[in-house]
Amino acid sequence: MKMKTINDTLDYIALDFETANHHRNSACAIGLVRFIDGKETDSVYSLIHPAKMYFIPEWTETIHHISYDDVRNKPMFPEVWDTMVMPFINQTPGIPFVAHNVIPLICL
Repeated sequence: MKMKTINDTLDYIALDFETANHHRNSACAIGLVRFIDGKETDSVYSLIHPAKMYFIPEWTETIHHISYDDVRNKPMFPEVWDTMVMPFINQTPGIPFVAHNVIPLICL
């Protein structure tokens, strides 16, 4: 019987950001979904107070409908990372990430 390795499974975490405008450091939301054996098992989501509160309504209204008012009292990215993202990731260490719109992560 062949031993199952991490590359033989459909275990991964999908990660997505929403941004307030076209600038890469304007993340206003993050979501992660964990898939084990190809099936969604759990997820987390949080709004983020962008480093600069510059929203382009034409951008946000057609893409995700997150507004200035939605995030003005939300935590900034470092707090969301430490209190939500890392605990979620640490539940299944070593599984790969699949990311969409990951540029904000690199820029934050």
